[in-house]
Amino acid sequence: RTSWDSRKIWYRHGLDSIGLLRQYKDDWSLLAQQLKEFSRPTDTLAITAAGIIPYYTGLYTLDQLGLTAPDLSRYVARPDPRPGHTLLLSGAALLESKPQYILGHPHLTNDTRDLYLSLYIPGDWFDRVTRDYRRLVVQLDKGPQPRFAVYLVRKDASQRAPLPRQQE
Repeated sequence: RTSWDSRKIWYRHGLDSIGLLRQYKDDWSLLAQQLKEFSRPTDTLAITAAGIIPYYTGLYTLDQLGLTAPDLSRYVARPDPRPGHTLLLSGAALLESKPQYILGHPHLTNDTRDLYLSLYIPGDWFDRVTRDYRRLVVQLDKGPQPRFAVYLVRKDASQRAPLPRQQE
């Protein structure tokens, strides 16, 4: 029964089920493929999901949780820690780095009314970090139930290439 339950999609007590992790794999692989199409190899990405998306895009990645960071001096303790999520890249470091894309913890959905940004930016830094970014909604695939995602794109980077479905 434990095995069956872990295959379902759930989040409990700060932990993701195997079913939810599998959904992330599918969703984030789709997002990575689309991002790779219009990004440049020199672009940078800030994300908390620093596995599949950086792997498939090949982009230089700022791991906002510090799991792959060689130096943790630019990270601060999170107020709501959970396994693997105890640290967060400081707002000052994120502002200074100016990544082209900020994805945080990407959320994909079939319904654009259900879209939300799940960003990990210290609250008092949010406005300063995001002032040079715009919100971008992208359609990731076609078909009867297309998937959508939303993330931030630095304003100067967003003008480079035609993107599928843009919204402010």
